[in-house]
Amino acid sequence: MFRPTMRVEAAPAEKRCPACRTKIVVPDGGGVVVRNAILRVSETGATSAKCPRCKAWVEVPLRYSG
Repeated sequence: MFRPTMRVEAAPAEKRCPACRTKIVVPDGGGVVVRNAILRVSETGATSAKCPRCKAWVEVPLRYSG
């Protein structure tokens, strides 16, 4: 069975949506929590999260590896 994984790209820091300032990424111990968001992964493995409030795409510090 194939199981793709996500890994934290850098030291976790709080990240807000640039349009409406809603918290999207919140540090949680050694990882991060992406709150109420739909994730999008590009062909290069970069990950973005859709803001649940204004629907803007925000880059998050995750990398798709699988």
